Amino acid sequence: MKKLASATVLVIALAVGIIPPLAAEEGIETLKTLPGDSLTVSDIYQQDVSDEQDKKIGSIKDILLDRGGQVTAVIVGIGGLLGVGTTDVAVPFKALRVKEKDAKRYLVLNATKEMLEGATSFTYDRDKHQWLAAEKETHAANGFAGVWKVKDSEGNPFEITLSADGSAKADRAGEGMSGNWKEEGGATVIKWDSGWTTKIAKEGNTYKKTAFDKGMPLDGPPTNSSDAEKVE
Repeated sequence: MKKLASATVLVIALAVGIIPPLAAEEGIETLKTLPGDSLTVSDIYQQDVSDEQDKKIGSIKDILLDRGGQVTAVIVGIGGLLGVGTTDVAVPFKALRVKEKDAKRYLVLNATKEMLEGATSFTYDRDKHQWLAAEKETHAANGFAGVWKVKDSEGNPFEITLSADGSAKADRAGEGMSGNWKEEGGATVIKWDSGWTTKIAKEGNTYKKTAFDKGMPLDGPPTNSSDAEKVE
């Protein structure tokens, strides 16, 4: 696995011109010693990343190098199933820390899954061989952008505003709420800064709002729910 991962990075580096190919007559200088604090690629690539409380955030999907061959950033895939349907965000390589537990190494970030889910997401362009910021046009095109009238757990009405730029805000009983939203599987998923998650989805001829407390799985029973009506 270590040989395969290391070879993969070398091939990529050669392909994009980070490491110039050597002429046949050129020699190379070999190393007599290795840095004692160095990491292998397999210690990082496709490895899980946890927060400070050892809760899984996601996994490393890619490692980015600059033209000098220095590792600058990693792509962390969050959510999804077996790497499919993930939200891919970029994190500076220096933000990663390696910890050891029970003689095993694992990666840690000083961030939570909820924090990273609200970060700028990226998609890989195979033609350009680059990670590019994900397009946001679908926010306006999918019909969810606008103002939605919903109710809280006590039946009190309040409004959620979904902007075309992917931001979300609400004012519930005088409490200001902010976060980010995106369309997933035909539903709106709102990640609030508080850690709560709200979904708005069409059920038959009407829309339904479901809310999940911080840390609750979205495929389980919601903390509360209500009808949802788009008013603007």
